Amino acid sequence: MTTTTEGKMKSTLLRIGFLLFAFPALPGLAAVSFVQEADQAARSVTTVKQAFRASTASGDLLVVGVLYDKSVAVTGVTDSQGNTYAAVSSPAVGTSVSGDATVYYAKNIKGGSDTVTVTLSTAAPFADVYVLEYAGADTASPLDAATGASGTGSVGNGGAVTTTSANDLIFAICADGGGLPSAGTGFTVRSLRDDNIVEDAQEAAAGSFSAIANLGGSYPWACQTAAFRPAASSDPTTESVALSAKFTWDTGSAIQGSVVLSQQTTSGSTQIGKWTINNQGSVSATLTLQVWGVYIFELLDSSGNVLKNGAIVAFPTLQSGSLQVVLVSATKQVKSANFTVAMGDLITTAPS
Repeated sequence: MTTTTEGKMKSTLLRIGFLLFAFPALPGLAAVSFVQEADQAARSVTTVKQAFRASTASGDLLVVGVLYDKSVAVTGVTDSQGNTYAAVSSPAVGTSVSGDATVYYAKNIKGGSDTVTVTLSTAAPFADVYVLEYAGADTASPLDAATGASGTGSVGNGGAVTTTSANDLIFAICADGGGLPSAGTGFTVRSLRDDNIVEDAQEAAAGSFSAIANLGGSYPWACQTAAFRPAASSDPTTESVALSAKFTWDTGSAIQGSVVLSQQTTSGSTQIGKWTINNQGSVSATLTLQVWGVYIFELLDSSGNVLKNGAIVAFPTLQSGSLQVVLVSATKQVKSANFTVAMGDLITTAPS
């Protein structure tokens, strides 16, 4: 036969199991996300200047795709903020119909209004410039892999990139020598300027990926693909925050016991603190909680039996604050005591 206390414990353990299963995945959800794009198709120029439509954000990633006549070369990419640009790889060399394709990027940018300048070796019959901003990229080393290719056919494919990080952004630009292109499966179109295509996709796991572009017919093409890794997620096992905690109780005139705070993990439970309660009173303490963690409060009687329990989850956004746990009882029965947790950065489960 299952007692009421055993039933309560099973209920709480089930809740904690769910929290441990569901919430630890959240810190790993860092991703590179699209912010904005602007472009132009220039003719007979040695430089192309393209402004972003809105101010860029500090720390973001800028990607510049250039499709240009094969009689010229890209000699430099700069911007009005003074960010430093690097090519993801050698250009994809196409035909006189498709032209060549190249991609540059600037990491951890300064932010603000910005105009990108692409400089060519001589006046180009055509030079199409696409500028894009992405948030969430690694600020130190965002480029994970890059490749390029050219050919003739109904499908453009810059080649497979093998990524080393989860949640990489796969960016691709493809010069279409004649048709109206469309995105490959899983990719989102960011521009179709001048009947070329710029597309990207988010890949949840590391692996080998190809950016396919449907060309709307059989035409010469030149494509370049780059994979950009996201910023590293915070390690929930190494970040912590010190909280001022206060426990108060009014559990009757003849009650003895304790309240225990433990951190729950998939491998077990670690006791953080234990405070004795006798009749009524309060205790203040400083608790060190992981920035990411699941915790359980337990009210024990003088024999160590669990009478009440409740679970909380600390989120990665937790920085500082105070935690208050209040034990109250309208009657003089310990079993009617409740946990009340008051803190904006904590989620509470209903007390058992």
